[in-house]
Amino acid sequence: ASSSMIFMALHDQYYPIRVCAAKILGRLAEINRQQVWPNLLVVVSQFLVQIEYSRGDVKSYTDAVQLMGELAGAFPKFMQSGCFAENILGSLTQKIEDKNNQISIVILNAIGKLAMATNNLNLNQLIQIIPIVINAIRDQSSAKKRRAAVLTLGRIVSSTGFVIEPYTRYPQLLDTLITALVEEGEEDTRIEIIKVFGMIGAVDPYQYNNGRQRTLQSVTQDIQLSPKDQHYNPTVTFQALARILNDYTLREYHFSVIQAVLHIFTSLGSVAVRYLPKIMPLFLNLLRNQIETANSSNQYQRSDILIQQLASLANIVRFSIKPWLPEIFEISIAFFNLHPQNKVHIMRLMKIICHGMKHDLDSSVVNILPLILDVLQKKNNETELTLGFHTLCTLNAAVNPYLQLLIPAIISILNDENISNFIKKEALTTLRILGRANSLGFFVSSIFCSVTQMLRLNYSYQSNDPELVKDIYYTIISIFVSIGINNIKRFYSITLKQLENLPASPEKEEIQNIFYQKSFQTIEDALKASDQKRLVIDDTSNIYVQESKLDSKLLLSSISCDNRSTKEDWEDWMRGFAIQLLRETPSQALRSCFALAEAYFPIAKELFNAAFYNCWYKLLPGDRQEIVISLTRALPHPNLPNETLSLLLNLAEFMERNGQELPIDVQILGALADRCQIYAKSVRYKEREYKKQKISNRVDPQLLDTLTEVYKSVHLIEAARGLLHIQPEGKVRAQRFEKLGQWQKALDIYKESTTPHYYYGVMRCYRGLKQWDKMSEFCSEISESVEDINVKESIARYAARATFMCGDYEGLGKYVNVLPENPNSLFLQAAFQIHKGSYTEAKLHIQTALKLLYPEVSAQVNESYQRGYRNIVRVQQLVEMNEVIEFRLARDNGNQEKMYRIGETWKNRLFGMQRDIATWENILSVRKLADVVDNDTYIKYARIARSEKFYTLAGSVLTQLMVGKNQHVHITDELIRSKPLEVYEYSKYLEEFDPTMKKDTMNLLLKVIEHTRQSNPQVHSRAGLRLVKHHYNVSIEASNALENKNILQKIRDHLSEVVQVQKEYYKAWHEMALFYVNYLSHHYSKLSEKDSSTYIERACTSYFKSIHFSKNSLLKQQDTLRVLTLLCTYPNQCSKTFTSNANVTPPEIWLSCVPQLVARISMKEDKLVHAVHNVLSTLAIKHPQAIVFALSVATHSNDARRQKLSEHIMQVMKKNHTNLVEEAKLVAEELIRISVGWLEVWHHRLEVASTLRSEKKYEMLCQYLHIIHVQMENPQTPDEKQFIDWIRPNLARAYNILNKVMEAKTYRQEEMSALWYEYTQIYYRIQPIYEKLSENTHSLEILSPRLLKAKHLSLRLPSLNSTTPTTISGFCETLNILSSKQKPRVIKMIGADSKRYKFLIKGLEDIRQDERVMQLFGLVNDILSREKKTRNLHMTRYEVVPLNENSGLMEWVEDCDTFHALVIEARGRLREARNDRELQLLARRLRTEIKYVPVQCERITQDERFRLFQEVCNKTKANELEYMLWIRSHNSEIWLTRRTRFVRSLATGSMVGYVLGLGDRHPKNIMLHRVSGQVVHIDFGDCFEAAHERNKWPEFVPFRLTRMLVNAFEVCGTGGTFRSTCIEVMTHLRQNQETLHALLEAFVHDPLFNWHWDEEKKEAGEDEDEKKDTENDELGLPEASEAIYSSTPAYSLVNRSVYQAFSIQNVISETRNEGNGAINEKAVKVLDRIDEKLSGEVQGLNPTDQVDQLIEAATNQFNLAQAYPGWCPFW
Repeated sequence: ASSSMIFMALHDQYYPIRVCAAKILGRLAEINRQQVWPNLLVVVSQFLVQIEYSRGDVKSYTDAVQLMGELAGAFPKFMQSGCFAENILGSLTQKIEDKNNQISIVILNAIGKLAMATNNLNLNQLIQIIPIVINAIRDQSSAKKRRAAVLTLGRIVSSTGFVIEPYTRYPQLLDTLITALVEEGEEDTRIEIIKVFGMIGAVDPYQYNNGRQRTLQSVTQDIQLSPKDQHYNPTVTFQALARILNDYTLREYHFSVIQAVLHIFTSLGSVAVRYLPKIMPLFLNLLRNQIETANSSNQYQRSDILIQQLASLANIVRFSIKPWLPEIFEISIAFFNLHPQNKVHIMRLMKIICHGMKHDLDSSVVNILPLILDVLQKKNNETELTLGFHTLCTLNAAVNPYLQLLIPAIISILNDENISNFIKKEALTTLRILGRANSLGFFVSSIFCSVTQMLRLNYSYQSNDPELVKDIYYTIISIFVSIGINNIKRFYSITLKQLENLPASPEKEEIQNIFYQKSFQTIEDALKASDQKRLVIDDTSNIYVQESKLDSKLLLSSISCDNRSTKEDWEDWMRGFAIQLLRETPSQALRSCFALAEAYFPIAKELFNAAFYNCWYKLLPGDRQEIVISLTRALPHPNLPNETLSLLLNLAEFMERNGQELPIDVQILGALADRCQIYAKSVRYKEREYKKQKISNRVDPQLLDTLTEVYKSVHLIEAARGLLHIQPEGKVRAQRFEKLGQWQKALDIYKESTTPHYYYGVMRCYRGLKQWDKMSEFCSEISESVEDINVKESIARYAARATFMCGDYEGLGKYVNVLPENPNSLFLQAAFQIHKGSYTEAKLHIQTALKLLYPEVSAQVNESYQRGYRNIVRVQQLVEMNEVIEFRLARDNGNQEKMYRIGETWKNRLFGMQRDIATWENILSVRKLADVVDNDTYIKYARIARSEKFYTLAGSVLTQLMVGKNQHVHITDELIRSKPLEVYEYSKYLEEFDPTMKKDTMNLLLKVIEHTRQSNPQVHSRAGLRLVKHHYNVSIEASNALENKNILQKIRDHLSEVVQVQKEYYKAWHEMALFYVNYLSHHYSKLSEKDSSTYIERACTSYFKSIHFSKNSLLKQQDTLRVLTLLCTYPNQCSKTFTSNANVTPPEIWLSCVPQLVARISMKEDKLVHAVHNVLSTLAIKHPQAIVFALSVATHSNDARRQKLSEHIMQVMKKNHTNLVEEAKLVAEELIRISVGWLEVWHHRLEVASTLRSEKKYEMLCQYLHIIHVQMENPQTPDEKQFIDWIRPNLARAYNILNKVMEAKTYRQEEMSALWYEYTQIYYRIQPIYEKLSENTHSLEILSPRLLKAKHLSLRLPSLNSTTPTTISGFCETLNILSSKQKPRVIKMIGADSKRYKFLIKGLEDIRQDERVMQLFGLVNDILSREKKTRNLHMTRYEVVPLNENSGLMEWVEDCDTFHALVIEARGRLREARNDRELQLLARRLRTEIKYVPVQCERITQDERFRLFQEVCNKTKANELEYMLWIRSHNSEIWLTRRTRFVRSLATGSMVGYVLGLGDRHPKNIMLHRVSGQVVHIDFGDCFEAAHERNKWPEFVPFRLTRMLVNAFEVCGTGGTFRSTCIEVMTHLRQNQETLHALLEAFVHDPLFNWHWDEEKKEAGEDEDEKKDTENDELGLPEASEAIYSSTPAYSLVNRSVYQAFSIQNVISETRNEGNGAINEKAVKVLDRIDEKLSGEVQGLNPTDQVDQLIEAATNQFNLAQAYPGWCPFW
């Protein structure tokens, strides 16, 4: 009975009573579930019905939702049973996005409580809710809603364990939380946001970013704008206004924004049209929102204003509004039907639109006419009717098809006695205007009847209107004129009779004269002019608004710092100054935002820099000085808020970047940047300060210490270490070693120190070394030896930390009470209270610590997530402390389910964090409080410690896992059996910690193998492989392992055992394959045929097993290449095994080596060809898109066997994919056709012919010319036909003479001279057109009609940089020809996703080598991405598709500039006198012209070149690249990110290029991405040290590292990030030598690679080209590598001679297979050289020493001085 009464209370009118009733019932349910639950089921059903059907009653609905949340919290077990929770959640989510904030808030709260109460909610349902919650967090309209959303998000994450993944699933979440944290005004909400950070987890910055950078979210186009540009101010203003319009939560300011927009458009006039695309979509969206909420009168007034504003905007932009007309008409019709009052403004809008669209009204009339008809028929309002008539008149002839609708409506108005004469006059005017443009013949009768009746009515009443009578007759006259009086004679006579019956009046007399004289045309001309005047709209499109004058007194008054002391004072000061700048700025665009800024201050902050610049530009020098004095006084003030300080620092940076640097000392600015923790700015100012001191040779050591600390703060540890190279190590203080993480060096210095308080340094070093036990003991000793209380308190901080990390919580209690209150001390106090079991006190400490952490967390994460990561980890520690309390309580209550859930959450959260020792140690130190150890987690922790060389820590962790804390490890058989994985990890630790224990480690591994053979196959396999490596290493130290039969047998036995125990262990199969291959390479000649075949078959099978079982894509690709190489090396023995395994292997594995497969299709060995043929046939069926272009190239080969086999495979593909093959064939043929036009073919081939003539090879010359004529007999495209028609007479004469010469076969000098004269005339006709090819856009319809007609293809679009694969939908109608030597084409393909993709078509070049280089880059990227330190590094790749042996397609990489283009632009900005000043200096010293500099330099000695080089360098600065990196960045954060990416990517490219032997790295072959700063390499023609081996102008540097590049680095130069990155990349390349060797082996043995070309280049071809290029290039750069404008595509500008592309061998079909022995020998040498590089050169250097030598060689001035001048070594 009592429970029934309580259930009744659930329906009480007083809500708090209902909540109390729910809680009481919840407690009763724990005692007597059977009594409570049945009634509860009824109550929940009732509330669900109430929620479903009470949506109109807000109070009833919210009460039901709130109470449902309370019931969820009171009855968690009830909610978990059945599907109650899911049903409730489904009901709640239906209105979660309701625009009534009250409803949204209660729903969010209820969902959060439901999630906390039930752990079995459908995760998919909750995942769908999270985006809605994220939007609610962004809502600026309600603080309560934001708080509810944050709480709900935290509860969902906490209850479901859905951690880390939200950041990757919802990329906008982290940015949303950061923005909310920084901008939130409510303290409680800020704390909840911080908690959410901890609940979701400190996700690894790399995992979150995945190549993204928050600071790089800038629009590329805006980079080019300068404040001096006339479009800058409107652009930044419209961006700011658009941001507000785009934010629905700022809707209260939207009308002010539109008002500002109108003011700007009014002031700019027609110039503002370019900004319409930014504003119109948002404006129209705002109108749509008003339609949805237009029921209230307030909303009606808003919509009324908006329509008027849209009309005003339309009146300004006129015709330019056309793209948005369909949306405007749609919105107008909706508004037209909502409120009668809207019709006036809608009609005014229609009138303005029609007036603006005068010459293009046909498409608009259909939308406007219904509105006009509605107005004319309803006759509600005179203003509406007037506007309707005016609009109709503006439409004029466009309404001709609709006259049968309009004329009756107008006549009805004329006949209506209730209509005023004014409206009737408007109607008559409309009839006149329509009659002039349209034929009214069919309506004459009804019109005359109407006007006749009007005349009778007009005189039947006393109030006759003479003006109306005149208008009637004028209308009649107009109709007479337009139709012709002869066609309506009867109406003429009727009109005269009517006129005679009129009373006498001056008007009657005037009209009678007109009729009798029949002077209708004269009257009509006058009427036409007067009628048009009534329709004129004021033209506001070109109103000139005079620039406002600046009142300097008011501006100086606003910046005055007098009487400013408190934080609030300074906030008011900043607000007043920023708004005053907008009031006084000369820019009308900026000034338009003044009123808005007074209401919404954030826009004043956003436009602050632009407004200040505009005012500064107009101020007098004295006024400028006053402003600087005020700023100098304000900046250092201690109470100046960080937000204000940040704004002023941004201003200083903005002014500097735009050439108006404020005269404020950089030392002051740097200190202020440190103060508000804007470390990127601090880096820049500190570096400037250092460079200034360096010039005067007075570098302050304290500055180096500060710079080290700042570098460390922005995670540039490598740059900080590079500072050690600046100062000798003996002079480096221990603090510097501390900051660099070199703890042992610092500790050694401190221990020898006699300075007071040295023990602080010792404690810090112990902390850095993670030696917590020693630190605790040392703190205890020092604390007892000192007496100063302050010192004891300071030591207590270290001691408390040490005891906590050791798990000595009793010792922690001795220190925590004396610690000052800060986040760290509160954290330790909370830990101690948890240990004691005082959970309430612990939670209070945690809450207080979170509050104190807020300022630091918000400042750092706002700058960069990476920068604030350490503090996010601290937040997570505090959050997990709360979870530890829950865990301990659950354990006390025996709640195993909750304990398991928390444990899984912890594991998932930790595995998503950054894997470094500091992060994991901090998190695991908290979890120790739960007294639970997860072995998998701690084993990974030990691995991380070992990888970072914290061997002591790794050993202690493994010891604790095996035998317990502080115990001695004694490995027994029982221990191995019980904990095999721990023992195995311990063996790895021993091996790395003490290399002298190799023998003991091998014995331990043998024991592990013995005891895990049956019980633990995984550990057994790992141990077996590790033992194999031990055997290799131990034997190699004494002798060659492959010569030691005993060792070989052991290795074989171990590998065999491993694959038997764990048959799917891919690493074992991989090692087995390598063993057999290495064995064969050493013993092949000694083996019998049977044994060698057995080993080859086993190696092949092992490779396939490794491929089949491997999940490692890198290893899979390596083994695929290896097995292909094995097949090519031993085709007879391997082909059978290869084929049988390949038939059962997924064909996808071959996709990574398609080029290698296709290259081997025409080898001599039939078995090899058969095996490759089978693989390609399978791919042709399963993956045709991957090989269709490669096979297409092969079908165009000069090799008949290759052509035949590839065509056969194409036929196989065609049976299954007919359309695809036909499309590929068409596209390839047509792209080849347009890659080189016939005019260019003749031009290039005549140049080749000229070479033959000069060599007097007349017979070959004639054959060559004859083949050209034959090849061009059948023109197919309009372009080819036009060319032949134009040049036919010349060709005919030349061909006749050629035939006579070839028939005579005498080849006399006079015959050849006459012949060559004709071809010279052809060349001279072609040459002027050839030079102008790049000046015009070319039509694809002329060049290739077939390609233009190709639509909706199934052929995949070749792109590496598109987000998702797509097919080709079509080709754009035009293409461009670039101005470089080979005249490449730029073509755009349209994808099925409607996007346009840009490609480069290259003719006259074999780009198959570029394709292989891209393949190598892909492999390198895969290698680097797998290592923590190099995963952010990569080589930029782009799709390369060879179309035949002389042409191909290359993907265009957007937003890149060559280094050369950047230098030219920088010198233009800096107003340098000449772009080629270095060459000018050289020319002056050599006493020659610039174009002859290379020739003169070649004639002088190397020492003289070196002396000249030094002179040029001493007279020039070479800081242009550094300047461009800064000037193109919006702020220091972007600059620092780009510079770091630039340095790292340059280092990566340098190491990869060095291994590949890549040369010719002149400034036009290296590009820089504008947004990311990534270095992009192009032109891979000189690989394998071809540039180093050429006879003339050989390159002596391993890669480009000139002073201009080094000047753009950090102040430590090459010793910082560049060197460190080089070492990391080289280390990983050397560690993966086997993988790289596999690819490069396939690469250099590729039968398509022309090794002859290297020899040809040495002998003759190249030097002549260089001399010719020197004459043509202003800077002496090779013309073939010329930069293409300022936006250079990423394509290969290979400096290969035309002689190669259209070589005589290709044309006359001479074989390329001559001298295969020499080619193979060259290939072997190349491969050996690569192996030498990956082994540390001949000396066997370690990666560090090797990199140091390479950097020294690359920067050696003597080496640089020997470079070709066009290589620009002085840059």
